[in-house]
Amino acid sequence: MCVHGVCINENACNCTGTYYVGQLCNERVKSKSYTMANNIIGLVSIILTVFSVGLMFGAYYLRDNKFVKGVGTILSYIYSVFSLFRRTHAICFLLEILKSLVI
Repeated sequence: MCVHGVCINENACNCTGTYYVGQLCNERVKSKSYTMANNIIGLVSIILTVFSVGLMFGAYYLRDNKFVKGVGTILSYIYSVFSLFRRTHAICFLLEILKSLVI
């Protein structure tokens, strides 16, 4: 009658060594929630999202600025240089990021 454990009696199971609990060893153990880490990750995500939106608006409004155009030109050159390297996973990842930034 036990699902994942060892029967020790008619309606009782020994669930040691498994990730299940309950009378029939059929309920999963609830994992711990690290609320402090979750809160920190959420806060950092919100800050980075606001920062990214601010950068997008800044790039849009300053698109005629020489500095912004210069950064775009530099990214275009970096894309050209990385295109010459042997294609590994890291290089392909960088090329995709640079392609999305330049275009």
